[in-house]
Amino acid sequence: MTNNRNRISTKDIIKATSFDINGKIISSIYDSRFSSIRQVISTLTTKAVWLKKIKYITIYNEDKCWSENYLPSGRKI
Repeated sequence: MTNNRNRISTKDIIKATSFDINGKIISSIYDSRFSSIRQVISTLTTKAVWLKKIKYITIYNEDKCWSENYLPSGRKI
């Protein structure tokens, strides 16, 4: 069985968006300073703290060409 983990390095360009329960965008980021998925989720959560509750987060790694949906807890959907 292979390990199918999405990894992020500080050189990767990350585009991430958080959505509410209705599928509307709450916050988004586009940066290359992240070293983990947890950092990406934490940044989005911090930006959206005064807005609506985050339902899910989409993270797209432009350099490694992968995309995945996560819950605010960090678990894949």
